[in-house]
Amino acid sequence: MVAPDHDCPYGPKLRLLQQANKLLGKAFIHLNQSISMPNDSELQVNAKVRFTHERLSVLMAHDRRRLEGRVGTVQGRWQGTRKLTVYFPQDGSRAELRILQIDPRHIELVEQPPVAEELPSPLIDKAPSDQKMSQEELDKLFG
Repeated sequence: MVAPDHDCPYGPKLRLLQQANKLLGKAFIHLNQSISMPNDSELQVNAKVRFTHERLSVLMAHDRRRLEGRVGTVQGRWQGTRKLTVYFPQDGSRAELRILQIDPRHIELVEQPPVAEELPSPLIDKAPSDQKMSQEELDKLFG
């Protein structure tokens, strides 16, 4: 959520940047879901991930506090590379965050996205429309 303009001198500009970030993120997700990437790792789109302790330990204290304990969702790959885009939803007082170009070695899998199971199609021996019509019935129909 964006703070009111009187609380932050950058209110209007911040709001515009956040709106642009959302729009770009949606376009990026759409693009990435339409591209199949070679060498896909175990991290799939919509997988839940978090930063590894090793990665968090090398970050500055401010960045570490922003990312520590947060679980994000993989939104796709960055422009044909193996780097990922991860979206972290708003968490308490921490604002939503989308990070581009994350090295997959810096994050760990929390939960794989659910796999859509294909339901078997019900088998029908014969539908009424599959039956052959007699010559008399054809003559009546096309008269």
